[in-house]
Amino acid sequence: MHSPATHKPSDAQPSNQQMDQYYLLQNDEQRGPFTLNQLRSMWGSGSITSQTLFFQHGFAEWVPLSMILDRLEPNTVQTESHLLDSTRRATDNLSEVLSGAREIGVNSFQKVKGSASKILSDLGAVDFKEEVFPVNKQLIECIVKENSFWTVMGLAAVPLLITTLERVDFQLTAFALFFAALWGVVFKSQVVRSDTNWKYL
Repeated sequence: MHSPATHKPSDAQPSNQQMDQYYLLQNDEQRGPFTLNQLRSMWGSGSITSQTLFFQHGFAEWVPLSMILDRLEPNTVQTESHLLDSTRRATDNLSEVLSGAREIGVNSFQKVKGSASKILSDLGAVDFKEEVFPVNKQLIECIVKENSFWTVMGLAAVPLLITTLERVDFQLTAFALFFAALWGVVFKSQVVRSDTNWKYL
């Protein structure tokens, strides 16, 4: 370690201005004085490191710049502390959110499970054969004898058959004839109520 007596200026009574001056020892050569702002610029440019030796009036020996990192990077400690606090708060908030979401998820699952069980129970009590699709001999006989049922079935089947035509113009013509005939029947039976016996083509 170099003795500061061979490198520092010899002032018996340093002033306040001299106390704000910094001397550097680089390549066995004393440099300075520098102000704190100049040291910060040099630190930012990388021309000095935490192992660079420095000296101030009143020091007994040269010491590394690592002793005054809080001056060279005044916001470092504060920033790191702020980041730690922010991270801690974010972690706490995340834990609360996850805990709340977990509780909501459990409650929702229990509600859905209860609703599903009730629906399945209700469905199990339904007699589908009698209440939903009561197909029996009497119903089939009624359907066979009901002309309106077969009329509706036929009218529903005609458009499907028309769509099987390959040419679009044939389909359009067939649809036009179909709806014209349908409207004629509706007009005869519902609008013009006459006893005249119409002959269908």
